[in-house]
Amino acid sequence: MSSPGPYSIGSNHWPGLSKLIEEAGEVQQVVGKLIATGGKTKHWEGSDLRERLQEELGDLIAACFFVMEANSLDEETIRSRHQAKLMLFHRWHVEQADSVAPSAKVDEQMDEVSRLGRLVDAGTPRNPDGTINNCALACGEDVRTCQMCLNHCPDQAKFESGLLPLKV
Repeated sequence: MSSPGPYSIGSNHWPGLSKLIEEAGEVQQVVGKLIATGGKTKHWEGSDLRERLQEELGDLIAACFFVMEANSLDEETIRSRHQAKLMLFHRWHVEQADSVAPSAKVDEQMDEVSRLGRLVDAGTPRNPDGTINNCALACGEDVRTCQMCLNHCPDQAKFESGLLPLKV
């Protein structure tokens, strides 16, 4: 068996990156077919695109975890970013659904977004000075641009009162 090239599984130079991009490409292929069929899951060649998407997403997630582990990436940083981004996506989804067709379902979804926000706040990683890791407000940026707390900074009052330092 030949030695693996850089970025391959088994190499010592960013192992797994080539597998990560391969799996991401396979997700793209299935998504492209779903778009081409207008969202119909039955593809002309006979496959079920919903099943294929589930399989390929599983493969992509496995590749993500492998890259994290094999390259000693900080799991807490990634988890925190994952939670914040997922909450943002949920919020965008609810806002878009509300602008298209307001309903009682939107209220339920907003409750879920709020619940997710509380979970993120409870597990938010902190810097040694007590500020939230990657906090836009703590870095002197406009809080409306913050991707960590999604415009609902649990520390905003502390910043305004001077209990937490603002970095400029």
